[in-house]
Parts: sequence; C-alpha cells; structure tokens
Amino acid sequence: MSTTAPPPAQRASLAAATKPTKPHGGSSSSTIMIDDGDLLMQRKPTGGEFFSVKNNKNQESKKDPRQDDGVERIINLKKRDTQAIKDHRTVFHVPNTNTTILNSIRREFDFLKTLAFESHLVQIKTNSSMMSDHQLRDRVCMLPIDCDVKWLHQHMKDHNDCHCDDKGCFRCQIVFELNVKNTVPVHSHIDQIIVTAQDLQLKLYPEQKAWFSEHPSWKKPSIIDAEKMTLLPLGLEKQLHMQLIARVTNGDIFVPAKPVISSFYRPHVSIVVDPEITLYTTNKQRNDITKSCSAGVFDDYEWKTPLPSNSQHRCTLCLGCVLPIQKIRDDLKKNKTTEKAKVIVMKEIQGNFNFVVETTGATYTPLDACIYSCDSLMQRAQNLLSMVSSLH
Repeated sequence: MSTTAPPPAQRASLAAATKPTKPHGGSSSSTIMIDDGDLLMQRKPTGGEFFSVKNNKNQESKKDPRQDDGVERIINLKKRDTQAIKDHRTVFHVPNTNTTILNSIRREFDFLKTLAFESHLVQIKTNSSMMSDHQLRDRVCMLPIDCDVKWLHQHMKDHNDCHCDDKGCFRCQIVFELNVKNTVPVHSHIDQIIVTAQDLQLKLYPEQKAWFSEHPSWKKPSIIDAEKMTLLPLGLEKQLHMQLIARVTNGDIFVPAKPVISSFYRPHVSIVVDPEITLYTTNKQRNDITKSCSAGVFDDYEWKTPLPSNSQHRCTLCLGCVLPIQKIRDDLKKNKTTEKAKVIVMKEIQGNFNFVVETTGATYTPLDACIYSCDSLMQRAQNLLSMVSSLH
C-alpha cells in the first residue's frame, strides 16, 4: 500500500442518476396548428410524451394495426441505425412497430443480467476506521461494476438459477478484496489517507482466469471510475480489511444494479422545410426558430437544403418552434406577399418511433441492452408458442 494519498474526490451520486429522464414538454393539454390546416396535433394529458393526429373533422386517424408478428418487429430493432446523442445515450429509429412492443422491451430492461454487491456478502474482517460496518456495507453496495457483456452472458449464471444452491461458485459470483493500512510516518504532514474503490483487488477463480486467458479481448470486472469513488478516510495506524462478493443478478433487486437509467419513446416526426423559405423570411426570423427549439433541431442548419435526418431525430415534439413559425405566417397573410407559404411542416409518421435508451455505462451499451432484451423476449415468445402448440 502506497503511503501517498490519492487526491480526494467527491463520490458520484448514483441515486440521482437512477431517476428516469422525461422528454421535453409539459403535460398540459393543448391543440396547435402545425401546417397549413390539414393537420392538427393534440397533446394528450398522459404525461406529455405522445401525440395523436386529427383532421379538421375532429376524427382521429387510424392507428397502426397490431396484426403483424411481434417477434419480427423485435428482430427489426436490431437492424436499426443509431444516432449517438452523448455517452451511454442512444436514439433508435424504429419503424413499423407499436407501443406494445416498445413497452415490452422497456420492461425487459429490468431483468438484464448484471453484477452487483449485496450487503450480506460483504465480510468485514478488520475495521478500525471512524465509519461503522453498517455504513461501510451500504456504501460499497452502491459501487457500479463493469464487465464484458459477452463473458457475462456466455459463462455466468443468475445465482438463483445456479446449481450451487445459493452457496456461491465461479459461475455466479466474483470476489474483490480490500486490505489497506495507514502506515504514514507520524512526523509526516499527512495524517490520513483516502481509501477509494481503486484499492479493491479482483480475486478470480481458476476457471474464470482460464476464460479470460482464452479471450484476451474480454475486459475483466472492475469498478467504474474507481479512482473517483471515495470510500472513506483512514487515520494513522488504522486498517480496513474486507472481502466483497458480487453476484450475478437480474437487476431488479437494487436500483444501483440496473444497467439502464432511463428509456422512453416518442413518435417520429417528419420535418419539411420550405425550399423557398429564405425568400420571404429574414435572418432574425430564422434565428428565432433556431433558438426556440430546445432540442437543437435547427442548429447549424443553413436553410438552403432539406433538413438532415439526424437533425429530425432530435425533435422531442416540445412545440417550441410553433410560435415563431405562426408569427411568420401571420406576417405573410397580413402583408399578402405569399399566402401559400408552408414555412415548416411537421407531421407525425404513424407506426414510427424514436426509442431513447440511456445506460450507466456499466457492462451494457444502449445497443447491447436492446439486443439482449430482444433475445430474452424472443425466447419467451417461442416458449409460449411451444406451450400453446402442445395443447392442440
């Protein structure tokens, strides 16, 4: 153990990160004209996430029929191109589907296989620090464990399904050990050291070592941002020695163990910009449209070419651009310069959705989370079909 203390760092709050992210827009009900009168978009009072399309006769348009094979739709999700918004957050464009399939995938995220510490499996052998054993257990159980997703699904089993009868073995658990003692000289200006998750040492079973030897590209289990995860300060001549066992679980036991922070979907919107918009609008009017969009749909847009599809995927239906667009139309009608100018037309594409998935960055990328959730759903569907077929 080195006598130099690592730089103190505030421990990241995982509890705040697990709060689901809501899309832009409130939940109040409103009906706003989007194009030249053929289409009305009405916000539903169900959380502000989705919209229904109505025509001028107040008749709701027909929704996408749910008669297609659900398994085929799940398979199609794997083939979609993705657009990375930021680290660990991805938007999937999913066509020809409905909300039933997407909700099934979202619920399946709760049962993704992952590694997590459990408080009753944290064995504290020596603790002379100022922190109690109970507080220390609660603290280390919040540490996020990162590992290779292929190794996890190919070789490891859920501890409830393992043949070891919940005793723990190389197929359902991994072991970390921490043994730190403050041996800083008494006359040194440093009177304490900071114990971080970087001090945890991985102790692999022989079988697990053989797996990683056969696959050098697989990353071994570790703590995310270990050098930033502060556990506790350790005073002079104080020692902390404990063994931590992380078991494979389906993620529904504790909130920190869930690999997916948030997931939601919204209708895919087609945005068509009038090719002649620069002829009857000023730079200020176009800048007002750009600033009104909180999702940045019109950022870096030159208003001379069709709006790129990547920019259209950003649209969250916040309807912030409606007011400046309507103001331009009112000015055009007032000045009678051109009454048929559409400026910008937004239309919801039935059966097409933007599926937003954000993970903690531990083990799963958003694409991995969708793929393994789809595989699990397909297996469940096949089991159900086999059971139903056996009844005939």
